[in-house]
Amino acid sequence: MLSKKKNINIKINRHVFESIYKELYIELCRYCFLFVRSEKTAEDIVQEQFIYLWEKRDEISIRNSIKSYLFKAVRNKSINYLKRKYANIHFENTTEIFDITEFYTPGHEYETQELEKIINLALESLPDRCYHIFNLSRYSPLSNKQISERLNISEKTVENQITIALKKIKSYLDKNW
Repeated sequence: MLSKKKNINIKINRHVFESIYKELYIELCRYCFLFVRSEKTAEDIVQEQFIYLWEKRDEISIRNSIKSYLFKAVRNKSINYLKRKYANIHFENTTEIFDITEFYTPGHEYETQELEKIINLALESLPDRCYHIFNLSRYSPLSNKQISERLNISEKTVENQITIALKKIKSYLDKNW
């Protein structure tokens, strides 16, 4: 017979908090470091989480394992830190970071031309209606809704035709490239 675990709400007093801190601080910092790749940032995040735990100890309801609660909280704080950090990166001056010609070889131009030919052949192999809708969706500033209005067809038909075109182009490329 399987026994059911009972949910026990853990109350955090000073003694419990100190014990948890001593037991988990280093482990949580190492775990956080796996995300943020900075010891200082990892320590800051873990410290913030312990401060939050202490300040909200009467409001937070932790069931079963405080360890799993803290690891999940530190993971979420780490992810939020990374989102904030990388949300502000601008790629406007990427030429200062690397020179694109380092990756370019004379064979690239030939490969690019060959790929363009194959893509054009793939497009030409599409049924007329499918080709026309796909062409409008990719090479004009029209939305699917605008294409549907222009051609007097449903927006769902436009989406379906684009999906069909992409599948056929991919299949053509798989066979010929």
